[in-house]
Amino acid sequence: MNRTDEELARVASLNARMACERRDWRTAETLASQAIDADPELVDAYMARGLARRVRGDLAGAEDDYSAAIQRDPALAAAFKWRAGVRSSRAAYLHGEAAERHLLAAERDFRQAVLLDPGDEQARLGLLEAALCAGRYKEAFASAAECWREFRTPGCQVIAAWLGCLAALLRQPPPPPSRHRQWFGLLQKRQSVLPSLEWSVIEVSQLIARVAGEDSDYDPKTLAEIRLVHDLFLSHFEGGRPVLM
Repeated sequence: MNRTDEELARVASLNARMACERRDWRTAETLASQAIDADPELVDAYMARGLARRVRGDLAGAEDDYSAAIQRDPALAAAFKWRAGVRSSRAAYLHGEAAERHLLAAERDFRQAVLLDPGDEQARLGLLEAALCAGRYKEAFASAAECWREFRTPGCQVIAAWLGCLAALLRQPPPPPSRHRQWFGLLQKRQSVLPSLEWSVIEVSQLIARVAGEDSDYDPKTLAEIRLVHDLFLSHFEGGRPVLM
């Protein structure tokens, strides 16, 4: 590859990232693909195309892009974190062993992201959510309390309160009602506006749908409280809903 091609690839990659910032996902994917065609080693282009594909619903393509970024830069914590998010979302659409495999793979990626960047609060929240979606409610409840104490980012604290509140309601036997009310109060007080790309909710939405199924172990009052908590969390997003549903 000559110098001109390399420069053109980097310009296309930069423009792809700018398109992501404008939420022009189709253009972002097209420009990132052009950059990758010109320079297959350009990690930033894989990251930009992975995000564009994820938002557009191409989860398999997004996972491939993040894997390509990791192959080229195994120390890139963000690539592990975003691939984990994609794998977690894919698990939400699957059932049985296939769902379990994707969720375990997501959890491994979140752990690697935390190992590479211990200060990444979102990666730690990913581990918390993975425990919740796997039915390890007691572990998720304890992890939420730890995250709340240690986090400094208001948005991440809101997510921790949401997940902690749900874990309290889903635990069997449940903790004292005061613990649930404590998390709910924190979720109400922290009316932080979350960016629309801050978090994906499909995983927890699918979890709620499963626990509220015909053979639910939960009484109608608890299920109503779970939905109330989830709706309150969604109200924190700019525009009233996240992009990554």
